[in-house]
Amino acid sequence: MIILDQKPVPYRAGENLKDFLTHNNIDTGARALTIVNGTLVQKNDFAGFILSDGDEVRIAPIIGGG
Repeated sequence: MIILDQKPVPYRAGENLKDFLTHNNIDTGARALTIVNGTLVQKNDFAGFILSDGDEVRIAPIIGGG
């Protein structure tokens, strides 16, 4: 299981972050950060980032102000 935004979600062993987010209909868009186990993962690294059982994935919106 992967913990996605504090909820347990099944995943496929060996699945990369990009595919995991796609299978779970998660749009990270330009206005969100993706954090795995407390570490920011850049969008260009999603395909090479292999998830492991128990990983915690958070999608955090970027809030701007002026």
